[in-house]
This record gives sequence, C-alpha cells and structure tokens, in this order.
Amino acid sequence: MDEQQLLSRLRRGDEQALAAVIARFSAYVVTVIHNRSRGLLSPEDEDELASSTFFALWQSCRTVKAGSIRAWLGSVARNKTVDRLRRARMDMPLDEELAGTDDFLLEETVKKEQARQLREAVALLSEVDREIIRRFYDLCQTAPEISAVLGLTPSAVRMRLVRSREAIKNELCRGGFVYE
Repeated sequence: MDEQQLLSRLRRGDEQALAAVIARFSAYVVTVIHNRSRGLLSPEDEDELASSTFFALWQSCRTVKAGSIRAWLGSVARNKTVDRLRRARMDMPLDEELAGTDDFLLEETVKKEQARQLREAVALLSEVDREIIRRFYDLCQTAPEISAVLGLTPSAVRMRLVRSREAIKNELCRGGFVYE
C-alpha cells in the first residue's frame, strides 16, 4: 500500500492504517530521534517520543500532504526531540547543575570543538557531496531517495558517501582529531 492510500485510510480513522504506518516508519522515526538527541535520551525516551510522533500523525493526518508521510514524521520527530532535550535541561535541579559544572563545561567545550572541526571538514567537500551528507545524516534519507532528488544513481550516492566520509576522516585526523 502506498503513502497516498495509507493517508486516505488514516483520514477515515482506520486504525489498521496507523498500524501499517508504524510498522513501515517506526525504525526511521526512532533513528531520527536517536540521531537528533545524539544518544542523550534513553531507549525508553526514544520509544516514547516515537509513540508521540505517531499519535501526532493520527491527530493531524488531515494536514499532511499526500505522499509526504515520511517527511512529516521526520520533521515532527526532530521537533519533539529538541523540545524534550530543552525540557530536560530546564528540569535539571540546581544542585546537579552546579555539581557537574566543571565536567560539563569541559565536555561541552570538547563537543563544540569537535563540531567546529567537523563543520570545517564538511565545508571542504563539493556542494553535491555536502548536500548528500546533509540529506543522509540530517534528514535521514536513503541513497535511493537522495539519488531521486539529485539526479544520481543510488550506487553513485553510496560511493560519494564513502568517499566523503573518508575525506572528512582524513581532514579531521590532519586537524588533530583522535578516533577512539
């Protein structure tokens, strides 16, 4: 069943259609949540956010455009993850905040430096390779999806991903980044 049929059935309140959507897209939604949270959330929190994302689809299916269920789910999952991380940061008791300040500051400084180095390494790639990296890692698109948008074959996208990763790794190593 294609996305258009699923969306039609969802709009009619068909719970089996929702089950089919969950079966088809749950791994994708959990991956988006995990990638966006950078592993800061527990698997239970990730599952809860995924459930919340699918519930939001159930409630808002009339506003979802035909053929864009996957994109809509990815967008909602990313937003819900960011909201959860913000709330978690605000809910931290002051004592815990102060107790870990030095460790937290050092860890944050290291993360920021690593992120800066990564951004610089990615910036050295060609525009097409940067777009492939962005779509693959930020938007969690597959090689066939990226190939359809960029007019490349899926194998060309995969090869460019491999070469881009290698170029990024080499650049990071030149900059003193250490792999563990």
